[in-house]
Order: sequence, then structure tokens, then C-alpha cells
Amino acid sequence: MANIIGTTSNDTLFANSNDILTGGGGNNTYNFSYDSKYTITDFGGVGKGVNPSAAVIAEVDTLNFDGDGFTARNLVLTQNGSNLEITFDAQDSPKIILQNFALENLDNLSLSTGATVDLHNIVFDGQTTITDSFDVFNANSTQSTIFNLNTVTFLNDLNNNVNGFDNSDDVINGQGGDDLIDGKSGNDLLRGGAGNNTLIGGVGNDVLNVEYSTGNNILNGGSGDDYLDAEATSGNNLLFGGDGNDTLSTSYVSQNSYNSTASSGNNTLNGGAGDDYLDAESPQGNNLLSGGDGNDTLSTSGVFTYRAAPNFVSSGNNTLNGGAGNDYLMAKGSSGNNLLSGGDGNDYLDISSIPTYYDGILLSSGNNTLNGGAGDDTLRAEDSTGNNFLFGDDGNDSFYLNLENQTVDGGKGDDLLSVDYSYYSAATEGITTTYNATTNTGSIRSGTNQVNYKNIERLNILGTDYNDNIVGNSGNDTLSTGNSGNDTIDGGEGDDVLLVNYNGSAAIATTYNATTNTGSIRSGTNQVNYKNIERLNILGTDYNDNIVGNSGNDTLSGGVGNDTLTGGAGNDEFVYNNDIYYNKNTDTITDFGGVGKGSNPSATVIASVDTLQFTSDGFTAQNLQLTQNGNNLEITFENLANSKVILQNFKLENLDNLPATSSRPAIGNILFSGQTSVTDSFDVFDANSTQTNLFNKNTVTFLNDLDNNITGFDNSNDVINGQGGNDIIDGLSGDDIIRGGAGNDTLIGGAGNDTLIGGAGNNILDGDADDDILNISGSIGNNTLLGGADDDRLSANASTGDNLLSGGDGNDSLDISGSYINRFSSDSSDSRSTGNNTLLGGAGNDTLNGSGSTGDNLLSGGDGNDSLNISGYYYYSSSFNYSEDSRSTGNNTLLGGAGNDTLSGSGSTGNNLLSGGDGNDYLDISGSDPTLSIVNNTLNGGAGDDTLDATNAKGNNLLSGGDGNDSFNLGITSSGDVPSDLATQTVNGGNGNDLLSMYYFNATTGITSTFNATTNTGSVTADTYLVNYNNVERLNIIGTDYNDLIVGSNGNDTLTGGKGNDSLIGGNGTDTFVFYNYNEGVDDLYDFNATNDLIQISAVYFAGGLSSGSLSANQFTIGTSATTTNQRFIYNSATGGLFFDLDGSASGFTQVKFAQLSAGLSLTENNFVVV
Repeated sequence: MANIIGTTSNDTLFANSNDILTGGGGNNTYNFSYDSKYTITDFGGVGKGVNPSAAVIAEVDTLNFDGDGFTARNLVLTQNGSNLEITFDAQDSPKIILQNFALENLDNLSLSTGATVDLHNIVFDGQTTITDSFDVFNANSTQSTIFNLNTVTFLNDLNNNVNGFDNSDDVINGQGGDDLIDGKSGNDLLRGGAGNNTLIGGVGNDVLNVEYSTGNNILNGGSGDDYLDAEATSGNNLLFGGDGNDTLSTSYVSQNSYNSTASSGNNTLNGGAGDDYLDAESPQGNNLLSGGDGNDTLSTSGVFTYRAAPNFVSSGNNTLNGGAGNDYLMAKGSSGNNLLSGGDGNDYLDISSIPTYYDGILLSSGNNTLNGGAGDDTLRAEDSTGNNFLFGDDGNDSFYLNLENQTVDGGKGDDLLSVDYSYYSAATEGITTTYNATTNTGSIRSGTNQVNYKNIERLNILGTDYNDNIVGNSGNDTLSTGNSGNDTIDGGEGDDVLLVNYNGSAAIATTYNATTNTGSIRSGTNQVNYKNIERLNILGTDYNDNIVGNSGNDTLSGGVGNDTLTGGAGNDEFVYNNDIYYNKNTDTITDFGGVGKGSNPSATVIASVDTLQFTSDGFTAQNLQLTQNGNNLEITFENLANSKVILQNFKLENLDNLPATSSRPAIGNILFSGQTSVTDSFDVFDANSTQTNLFNKNTVTFLNDLDNNITGFDNSNDVINGQGGNDIIDGLSGDDIIRGGAGNDTLIGGAGNDTLIGGAGNNILDGDADDDILNISGSIGNNTLLGGADDDRLSANASTGDNLLSGGDGNDSLDISGSYINRFSSDSSDSRSTGNNTLLGGAGNDTLNGSGSTGDNLLSGGDGNDSLNISGYYYYSSSFNYSEDSRSTGNNTLLGGAGNDTLSGSGSTGNNLLSGGDGNDYLDISGSDPTLSIVNNTLNGGAGDDTLDATNAKGNNLLSGGDGNDSFNLGITSSGDVPSDLATQTVNGGNGNDLLSMYYFNATTGITSTFNATTNTGSVTADTYLVNYNNVERLNIIGTDYNDLIVGSNGNDTLTGGKGNDSLIGGNGTDTFVFYNYNEGVDDLYDFNATNDLIQISAVYFAGGLSSGSLSANQFTIGTSATTTNQRFIYNSATGGLFFDLDGSASGFTQVKFAQLSAGLSLTENNFVVV
């Protein structure tokens, strides 16, 4: 806190929180932003009237507020004794205290409103000019209307009776008196201030605010969608919404994470007509909430938020009347004795718990009465520890309970009582029940918790983890075991369901006696014995379950594991919910009831039709695969290899989904992911059908095992699935999916973006026009794939036959790649293609990939800039006992054709031929390790400026550049031990100005090289690595760490000796001799020609202030030593020695000889280049 004092001039003052400011004389400006408290001791106001005196004008001060929400509408002025407090009805508002200042002296005056001078006391956020943005009543004024339309007005402390204007959005702020404020028509904001106030909104969407008031206030919204705010008040307030969708609130106010204020008075909230929200959350008083007509929400719930105080608990005895409409009444987390009456309509009454930040839940503890009234109501009292009475009244009502002693009367209608004693581990012992069919009364008990009920037609009881003995009533009950225990369940009369979900340590086994309608379900030590149960709903364990249903309509789900399911009689539902990424489930259904052939099944068939429900993502009709395997039908899904259902003794032709007809509802055998009702999502051909057309457009169709000749529809996205025959399937136009199945099939996509999938036979797949996908992955036949026009994707991964893949026109992708993966020495997968495949890219920029294949393949790019790839890698991790091998092992031929092609055989273990053809091609048989490329390859660049890369290639490779200016990259560039059996590389540059680059990393001996200028042939050797070359015009050779002998060619060579005392012979041409550092040895430059040749220096490693570019004249000298501090390079013309001195003639560094040239050369600074 600081005491800041201005001068007698016009000062601008900035302050920190809790500072005290004194402006002194002059017109001072005070600047404020967020969330702080300030005091001003001598603030100069404008005063009363529109014609202040010169003396007043000379000392008018200004408050400047900068920040969102600091507007005249949000301004709050409060006279607190002799001081005026200024705040804003906005978050993070500052508080400004003007000492010894009366509200009536605060004003903004502008000439445009009749004032004699522009003056202001407040500048709001974003304002740059004076505006008459608010009016203030004089302290003794008794006027009955505000001054101006659509403005902000502050009353005085008298008992005002003030009207706003019609058709005006007025903001009227009461102060200390008992005010009657009528906003009239318009969207008004009325604040009551202190006292017992009456606020009338009138017509329009009004806001009426008496927040934090201690008086007894009346708020009448009138017509329109109004917001009536009496939050954190302590008086007894009456809030009436009137017509419209209103919000009435006497709730708590949270100042921050630690402090809050609740309303403590006895308030009355009446919503009136419209869909209203009545919020009296966390009340401490006894409140009456009446929704009136409309669909209203009424709440007297407690509220717990982060680090909230105990006064968030609702402690009053409240009455909530929903009135007509579908209302939501809440008294959750309440400790009072509340009455909730829904009234007419389908209402929701809730006295259950609420979540808390630290403690889990806040229970309702009062003795409450809930009356649903007429309509289908929902009454909830979970986690309520009081003795509650719940009355449904007329309608089909639902009750949800789980704690303490509750009394339930369903009233008239078909009512449901749901009791869950497992909820939050409330149960301490098993359930016991009673039921008197004559009086329709009963009880449900677990330990000290008991529900007494009457007039309940249906029960829903969830058992405990103890030994439950549950008896249903005479209605249709749903009874559930807990997660464990030995239970006895009697459904009683009605159509009853038993739910079983054991978290058992063993597989489920079941028994059933149809004669006595009794059975048992067991998992390890857990068992339920049941009788009078019409339907079972059983969820299996993580083990291999054997689940048998009863004679009703059962729901059976095997869960994880390879389960066997038998539905028994009735319309059973089998649920398959597999984790498609990890689990490997195969469920077997022994007695699945199919729809059968035709579209009009008999009543007998309909009575036994079963449904298979797939609930996981990816289980769609488009992905569905149906395969007849002997007498069994196998159901799988494309791209979901871990999922399978086997229908024993079931024929494909009996599986179907049929739409509803005038005589029956829709029936079907399969519900796919996300479906809740049967749709006609697929068609099945009868076993002997020879039809030539599909049944329906834009649907999924399964053919039979005959040799089908089928045509789809034009302008239809057909999915056609062949089976065992030799099929001819033409999708015609549209985006079709065609699967051939077993047999030698011909699949024709037609126009459209089609997907063609071949099976195990010798297939022909013809994509035709547009962007198609042709796939024979896993096929064992010899297949032909024709992409046709446009951009197609052809794949033969993991195939074993000799396949032809022809992309045709367009930018196509042809793929026969794959890899072998071995996990933990026991789990392996192999997706490599093993046949001798032919891949023809055709016109366009194509990608041909044979990585990981094992056959002798031909890859021909054709016209365009193509990418041909037979590269691969090998990875092994001893830590994880994991290996992966994607190296191609066959002898492959790669033909780039016309265009700028990329041909890659890096990592291949076969003897390959790579021919670039016309264009500027890149041919690559390099590897990241010299042990990877170990065979004998032939690379032909062809016409064009080609790059041939055989670095780290271990075999005896032949590289021919052909026509053009070609580049050859050879040598060992990898770290680690150099193999002892490196072979010979042969390079023929061909026509053009060709470049051969070589680098020997980690060699164990120096380089020896030769060159015959007459024949333009040479060789380079290090260790066992030999390169023979001819017709190469330029060399770029980097030496080893030993003493190298490097001989250049007839052209412009770049020779780098590296470490050691090297002998470098440039030969003819303009040669460059490279030095990385001055201390790597002394290299002999036997034939250095000062007229043509260059010495290249590294600025970084030589240092000494060198910079990239040409060497400066003052950095070079001829003599025995440097004579200036700038000189760095010294050539001794008498001896031919070339020296480097880091600091020239200074004495801190001794010159170092790094090269030996011939004596007497005319060497200058121009022979040096710095990089």
C-alpha cells in the first residue's frame, strides 16, 4: 500500500491495490483496471446541474476504467456514509472509494445534451470522447420519471416512486430507500439497492436485481423472458416471472473458490406462464417454488464446488410445485424436509445425491415427500438417507431408490420400482424380498435398508455381492445378480428377465430344465439358481464360456474368450462386443435361427428368428464377410482379423434382414454397430439361384457357390460378395465394392471409384475408369490386376502366386511389399509376397513397391516420374526378443522408363537389375549398414543426368551411367566395423561429364588409387573395397585416417586427404584440394598448379577470424613466417611448405605446416577459397 500525492497541475495517476491517492489541484485523471481496492481523498466532482462554476470546472477529476465489463450499464454506485463506493456488476471489479463525496456530485456533461461545457467524472472502457452516459438524482429530488430514454440513472436515498419510459431500454439503480421502480416497456435493467423494494419489469426482456439485499423485495418480471435475481439475500422475497420463459433465482453467489453467500430468507418464486427456471439452490430458508404453466425447472438442491463452504447444503424445508407441463423438480443434496409435487405432465422429481470435489457425494438427509401427479413421472431418491414417501399418482411412473427406509406408492398406471442395493457399496448383506399378490404390496430389504411398496406393477432389482434371495411380483420384472454370491431368484408371474454379469475367475456354465422352467448359472464359486424366469440376459467372462439360454427371448454375450452360446427356443439376441485391437475372440452359436429363404417367412420361422448384434466400431454391413465352411457359416469383418462368429449347421441362404410389411414388423439376423433396429442392410442369393442382377441398388449382396454372372446397377454404390464359384461380377457405374471370394473370378469395377478384392483363385480384377482399389492380398492364385484410367491402387501383399499388376493411365500405386515379424519367438506374422510378380506402372507418375518380397519380380514404371522400390531393412531387439525383416530377397528387374524416376534396391539381398531409362533418374542400392546390401547388382542410368548410389553396397556391383552428366556415389559411409569381405564395384561413366564420389569411413588402411590418362581408367582401393572406373571425368574422393595416395582424373577433381600424411595428385583440370583442419597431418600436393588449382579451407575448424568466401590479400604472404597479425597463410617459396598461423605475427601461436607444394610457385591469395 502506498500514499500517492499529485501536484497542483493536471496529473495522471496509476495505482496498485490498496493505494491511497490524493490528486492535489487541477483536473486529475485516475486510471484503473481489474480487481483491486483504491481510495481517493479529494476527488473533484462535476456537481449538481448543467452549469458548474469556473472554480468547479478547474478541479473536475476523471476516473478512467480500462477492461471488459467496465460500462455504464454495469456501473454500481453506493453511498456509504460520507463516502461514495464505485464498483461494477462484472467479474474482477475494482472498488473505488471517494472520501467525503456525495453521489449527487458525480456526473458526465456534454454540450450535445444542453450543458454549457464538456465535463466528465467517468470514462468507461473503450471511450475516447465525452458521453452523457449516466444521470444522477439530486439528494432531495422527488421526481417520478427518469431524465432520458435509453440511459443509466441513479436514484437517491429517498423512498422513490419512479417510472422508466415506454419503448426504452432503461437502467435504473435504486439506492438506500424503499423504492418502487417500474421500467415500463423495453428491455430494462432495474437494481433495487438497499431497502424493501418493488421492481416491475413491464413488457420486454428485463433484468431485475436485488442481489445481496437484506430487505423484503417484490420482483415482477411482467411479460417477456425475464431474469429476476435475488441471490445471496437475507430477506423474504417474492419473485413473479409473469408471461415468458423466465429465470428466477434466489441461489447462492460464489465470490471465489473459498467464499460464498447463500440466501437465508423464506422466498416465494412463481414462474407464471412459460418455460421457467426457478433456482433456489443452497437455500437456508423455507422456500415456495411454483412453476406455473409450461415445462419448468425448479431447484432447491445443495451445491458443492471446488473448496466450497458448508453453507452450500440446502437446509430449508422447501415446497416445489411443478404445475402443468413436463417439469423438472430437484432437491438434491438437501437436509430439509421437502415437498415436491409434479402436477400435470410427465415430470422428473429428484432428491438424490450430488457429487462433491473431495468426498464423492453429498447425500440428501431429510424426510421428503414426492408426488408425481398426473402423467408418466420419474421419481428418484438414490443416496437419500431420510425416510421418504414417494407417490406416483396417475400415469406410468418410475421410481429409483437404493438407501435407507423408503415408502413407495405407485398409484394408478403401469409403474416401475428400481432398487439398486449394490450402489456405492450400500449393501452389508444379501437381499430378501416379500410380496403379497392379493394386496399388491411388498418389501425389499438389505441389512438396515428397506423399501416398502404397493401398487407397483414391475420391479427392477439389482442384487448385492452377498447371497440374495429375490422374488419378483406379478408383473414383468427385471432381476439382476450382483457381481458375486450364491443367489436364489424367483421371477414370479409375468414376463421376467434375469441379468447376470459375473466378474468371475472361471468360465460360465449353465443348466436349464424347460419342463420346470428352472436353471442355474455358475462361474467359479458364484452361482444363481432361478425359476419362473422367461428371459435371460447373460454377459460372459474373460474365459471360454458355455452359455445356454432358456425357452424365452434371451440376450447372450460371450464377452472376451472363445465362447459357445446356445439360445434355446425363442427370439434370442447374441451380442458380440470384441476389442478389435487386442482380443482374439471366436464365438460359436450352436442353434442360430435364420430368417430363411424368401421374403415371407412362416409364423414358425418368425417365432425362432435370432439376432446377432455387433456393438464394436467397424462392424458394418459393408465390411461384413460371410463364408460357408462346410456345414458352418463363418462371419467375419474385413480388416478386423481378430473377430469371428461361427454359426453351426447353418446355411448362408438362411441369413437375411427383411423390411417391415403390412402384415409383420421388420425381422433380421444381424444388427450392425450403432443400430438399434433391423434394417434391410444386405441381401443373400438362394443356394440354387442363377439370377443375373442384384435385388436392390446401393445395398450389400452375397452370392451363392455357383458360377455367377452378375451385373450391378448403374449409378449405384453396390457391395457384391462372391462365394465359392467362378464368378463374373460387373459393378457398372458407381463406387462399388466387389469381393470375389473363393474360385477363379473376374471382377469389373466399371466407372466410379471401385474397390475390387480377389480371393484365393486365379482372378482378373479390372478397375476400369476412375480411382480404383484392387486388392488380392493373401491370394494363392496367379492374378491379373488392371487399374485402367485414373489414379489406382493395386495390392498383392502376402500373395503366393505369379501376379500381373498393370496400373494403366494415371498416377498409380502398385504394391507387393510386406515383412516378416517375429514376436517373443512364438508369435509371428508374414505379409511378404512370394511369387514372381510383374508390375507395370503405365503412363503417369506411378509408385511400384516390392519391398520385402521374396520372388523374382519385374517392376516397369513406364512413362512419367515413377518410384520403383525393392528396398527393405532388418531390425532386431534382444531386449524385447523382437525382429522385423522387410528385405526383398529375389532377383528383381526395375525399369524406370521415360521420366525422372527413382529406383531403390537399398537393403535388398537379391541380384537386381536397375535401369533408369530416359530422364534424370536416381538409382539406389545403398544401405545404412554395409552388411545390408550383400549381392551383385547392375545399375544402368540410361539417357539423362542420373545419380547412381551404391554406398555401403557389399556385392560386386556394375554401375553404368549411360548418356548424360551422371553422378556415382560409392564407399563406406557407416560407422562400426568395416566388413572384411567387401567386394569390387565397377563404374562406367558413359558419355557426358560424369562425377564419381567416394568416402571411406572407419577404414583400417589408407587409400591407394591409380589413373591412366590415356585410357581414362582408374581404380581406388581401401581395405578390401575396390572401385574400378572408366569414362569418368571428375572425382570427389575423401581420404581415410591413414596415409592415403589419391590420384585425380583428367577433369576437375576434388581431393580430400583427411587425417594422415597424404599424397594428392590432381592431374589435369582445375582441381580442388580440401583441408578441414590445419593439424591433421601434412599432405603432399605433387602437381599443384597455381594457375588453375585451388586450396579449400574450413573457416570453422581453421578459425583465426576466417570467413566464408575468398581469402583477403592481407591474410596471405610468401616467406618464412607472418609479418603482420592479419596474415594466416604463409607459403615458403624456397621449400614449397604451406603453413597456417592462427594469430599471424603475434607470439601466441606457432605456425603449423599442413601441406607441401612444389617450390617456386606463383601462389597468391586467389588460390584459396574459404567455406
